[in-house]
Amino acid sequence: MNCAFERWLTKLASVFVAIPVKELSESKTRLSSILSLEERKNLVSVMLSDVLNAVTQTSLVNRILVVSPNADSLASLCHQMIEIVEEVDCQGLNPALKIAVDYAVQNAAGSLLILPADIPLIDRSDVELIIRASSNDGVVIVPSRDEMGTNALMLTPPNIIPTTFGPNSFQSHLNLAESHKRSTRILRLERVSLDIDTLDHLREFLLFPVRSGTRDYLFKISLTDRIRRL
Repeated sequence: MNCAFERWLTKLASVFVAIPVKELSESKTRLSSILSLEERKNLVSVMLSDVLNAVTQTSLVNRILVVSPNADSLASLCHQMIEIVEEVDCQGLNPALKIAVDYAVQNAAGSLLILPADIPLIDRSDVELIIRASSNDGVVIVPSRDEMGTNALMLTPPNIIPTTFGPNSFQSHLNLAESHKRSTRILRLERVSLDIDTLDHLREFLLFPVRSGTRDYLFKISLTDRIRRL
């Protein structure tokens, strides 16, 4: 067997996925004008379920780490691949992801794919495309639609660069990979690039005729009627 191909197979057999979920009471505050606190909590939960559904459908992922201070409320996530990693100090997104990176390294993961919990259009083919695009020693980035944020980050190995999620994180991750002289691949994926933070994002999401738990929930609470009345 070709040595490079053998290393690639080994890497694929040890892919971890990290999905950070912030404190539910603090989630999606920019949607507070149209959704109540309880509705925003429910929205986060159904979006997370859609993301997990995409990830658990592929055989290329070995383990899924859901990193959150809400360990008790996420206890119902029942799947043999999913582990809830409790974030005790709640110091922000990048410290939470450092917990996932350290966990992945300690458990011999070859790669770590970081996905946000608010990209409900993602499907199995997107997850597999990102994983297959990775190299033995490099970074894969899927930017948000405005190319300011990072909507997926594949790190091989998991600690190849530190994460810098936040304002202009797409360029920040590119700069880090360049400064560390790591190979970098950029994928612009329509479904992954749409994260839901604002009313405009909700409008855009509803234009996609794709069945999902998130879409079902938004119709259940009559969100389209609310938007028409604005």
